[in-house]
Amino acid sequence: MNEIGPILRPAVELINNLLGPSAREIGEIGGDFAHYWRMKNLDRIAPKVRRCYEKLGLDEKSFLRPAVGLPMLEAASYQDDSYLQDRWANLLAGTAANAGDETDFDLGSTYVEIMRQLSRTDCEILDFVAENGIEGINEDGSYAPKGFDPEELKERFDKRVAHISVEKLVTLGVLQRAMKMPITPGPTASGFAEVIVPTIIGLNFYVTASGKMPGWVPGDRVPSDAPTSNPS
Repeated sequence: MNEIGPILRPAVELINNLLGPSAREIGEIGGDFAHYWRMKNLDRIAPKVRRCYEKLGLDEKSFLRPAVGLPMLEAASYQDDSYLQDRWANLLAGTAANAGDETDFDLGSTYVEIMRQLSRTDCEILDFVAENGIEGINEDGSYAPKGFDPEELKERFDKRVAHISVEKLVTLGVLQRAMKMPITPGPTASGFAEVIVPTIIGLNFYVTASGKMPGWVPGDRVPSDAPTSNPS
């Protein structure tokens, strides 16, 4: 490593104080720390992506457009949690599997913005709602949502954290609130009882980032229409 000049030592001390052992294990390398740490993360993600490619039957010529791939790789490089690295690997491979030419519509850029904001608990709650929040598919192809009472989600997960996660997932557009049927009064902003259901983007994001298909889906793909009926 190059010796760091005195002018950079306050920054190095700040890195060491804030990051503790993570910074010290590779020495005082100043601005190179972030680059080295991010490359280490990508090094751990790489074999996960290869396994996802194999699972999807992709070859190494299944490319992402730079406009999608570069932001996705950059965001993935900041993640050092193994569970969330698995999600990034699925997201990279799944987006590559669905990539078309530059005129095709894709959600890759949207997925980057969603995934970079999610914690492990956020992913677990989204998975649970995507798997269990839909009864099935109606004859006209629309969803038959079931949904979950927000209080039920709080009981299944840590109450305080679940509340924050649900609010975040709703803000990100992967979950949504619907009025519980029959309509009854409830302690919500609308004054009526509500349930939480997945959105179409949430379902497609779940499939891509988890590498799984919801058990309620017949066939090999998520329907392309959004929920159209209220849960009962």
